[in-house]
Amino acid sequence: MKKIGIMILVILSTVLGMHSVNAEPAWTNMANATYQFVHDGSEGVVPYFDLAILGAFDQSHTYEVYFAHSMEDAPELASSDFKKATATSSSLKVSSYNIDRALFEEAGEIYVWVRETIESEQKMIASAVKVARPEIMLSKRIQTNFLFEQTVLNVLYPSSNNYAGRSVSYKIGRVTDLSIVRAMNTTDETALKNALNRLLAYAKADEGMYQGTLTTGTSESITKNMPDLKDGEYYYAYLVVDTEDGKYYAIEDVNLYQGLNCEMNPSLNNYTFPEFTWPDNYSCEIIDGIYYDHDGNVVDEETYNRECNPVEEKHVCEIVDGKYYGKDGVEVSEDVYHTECGEVTLPICEIIDGKYYGKDGIEIDKETYDKECGTDDPVENPDTGIYIGYGIAAIGILIGVGAYLYFRKEGKFPQA
Repeated sequence: MKKIGIMILVILSTVLGMHSVNAEPAWTNMANATYQFVHDGSEGVVPYFDLAILGAFDQSHTYEVYFAHSMEDAPELASSDFKKATATSSSLKVSSYNIDRALFEEAGEIYVWVRETIESEQKMIASAVKVARPEIMLSKRIQTNFLFEQTVLNVLYPSSNNYAGRSVSYKIGRVTDLSIVRAMNTTDETALKNALNRLLAYAKADEGMYQGTLTTGTSESITKNMPDLKDGEYYYAYLVVDTEDGKYYAIEDVNLYQGLNCEMNPSLNNYTFPEFTWPDNYSCEIIDGIYYDHDGNVVDEETYNRECNPVEEKHVCEIVDGKYYGKDGVEVSEDVYHTECGEVTLPICEIIDGKYYGKDGIEIDKETYDKECGTDDPVENPDTGIYIGYGIAAIGILIGVGAYLYFRKEGKFPQA
């Protein structure tokens, strides 16, 4: 009996052991995971980014991530090119130190694969997931110092070689829309981004004053050869990094400057520098002989008068709604009106060019006209306002008089 019990225990142990060996590991479900590059918090002008994956994770498991620019570049499960990720119960993080900076510099989308290891078993739990590139705010993508002594230009985007020797085209022009400049004078990041987007659109549409190409690093000053720069005026610099026939990711940037020491040592002062001065909020004002429109932009006198002193329509020698207007378009008395404009017969109970005039010669509606002048619609002469019926009557009288004189001369009528 004892032997039978031992045999039963051995059989049960074997069955349970086989079940443990064949059981599927509890792999992480990535169906609702989200992926995003986030700033790693390091200081410096060049930003670096961690990859953050949010979801539900088991800290006792090992997670690794593979990066590529094409979803066709899928890794082998056993590849050694995966980057280790740090797991918490709610996130995975691949540190910026473990991400090749060429990933951001090179052209193409960014895709990731996630490999999970439980004890000795491995599985690809996410494949070819597209992750949006990190956003870097305008004016912080390309560093530019346009000084009289030198020009300094550096691309502030993650790179394997800090963009050494890269070609950057520039366009510099005057910003006449001061509403954009004023909108950038803010500490609110969202408002600043919106203003920079407006500046970008403005710069791309503008012809510009100066254009050329620079190489990253320090070079000879270009503002020395910009004689039209003026102190205190505002300028944009629109910059585009050469992709070298699509090899590299396309980077464009825009920045705001102010002319500084332009007569002697012309420079462009960046809006982040303490010497930069913001425009006053002038609106339809003339300051020191300078005309400002509604938005505070500098305009010529004609534009100023058109926008800020709109001339109302003048009624010169006209009678409108019973009011008399003289030769200067100013309302006057009836006597002055006749003196300045002559005797004018009012259109009494007439229809001229489809307009109805009542018993006082004032324009009225048809219903009032019918009450004041009767409901019989006269025949209208659209050019003169004289009724055709009157013309016919006049012609009839002339014909009658002519006939009378003719027959009398011929002796057709009895002589007195």
